Amino acid sequence: MPIRDVINSSVACKDGLLAMRKLFGLSSFALLLLLLLPATAAAYIDPGAGSILLQGVLGAIAIAATVVAGYWRSLRRFIARAAGGRRRGDG
Repeated sequence: MPIRDVINSSVACKDGLLAMRKLFGLSSFALLLLLLLPATAAAYIDPGAGSILLQGVLGAIAIAATVVAGYWRSLRRFIARAAGGRRRGDG
């Protein structure tokens, strides 16, 4: 291995260590800030939050109804075949 490659790899290693030290320093600073912040938050939930929740529930019900309506014909046909009943127009 030429000496030039050894020197370049050691420089790259030093740059990597420097980058790791900077990252460790920033991470330590961020952790210190998180520890110094208060643990509880004074939050306010406005009336609009309840309407958004209601809208989500109603949307889920609408989606379920649409899926059931889409499969209703197939479901009726399956139940009719399973029960052995007649279809319309048979008699």
